[in-house]
Amino acid sequence: MIVIGIEERFWSKIDMADTTVPWGCWNWNACRSSNGKGERTYGSFHLGDRMVKAHRVAYELVIGPIPDGLQIDHLCKNKACVNPWHMEPVTQGQNMVRGTQIERAREWAAGITHCPQGHAYTSENTAIDAGKRKCRECLRERQRQLRARQKGQ
Repeated sequence: MIVIGIEERFWSKIDMADTTVPWGCWNWNACRSSNGKGERTYGSFHLGDRMVKAHRVAYELVIGPIPDGLQIDHLCKNKACVNPWHMEPVTQGQNMVRGTQIERAREWAAGITHCPQGHAYTSENTAIDAGKRKCRECLRERQRQLRARQKGQ
């Protein structure tokens, strides 16, 4: 896939602002694809007569060929990143479990603005317990009911 002589052109399109931190993201500053929601996602690089994903080119330039049947997973979850040390070849199933399902779950949860009883999830009315949002008003109501039951006994 990689054509000799593209390295200089390829590496010139990357922001490695902090080269003292080898584990930092290397952000792609050229053409990036869109996900259809107006968000820019993966970097695109013109290689010969076709466009390829920049993170795959970076991986192959630094690490080597991507094994057949595998995809590249961004461990850093930054789709603009082309740092090959942030990538791992995985099956499509692994990639879906690691990425898409997690993103969809976050998007779904972010869209929930009220608890099941209709109380708004505001900063004042929201408690976080084990990574989950809890409605403070509902927690107070449960405490009132518990005290009332205890008094009645």
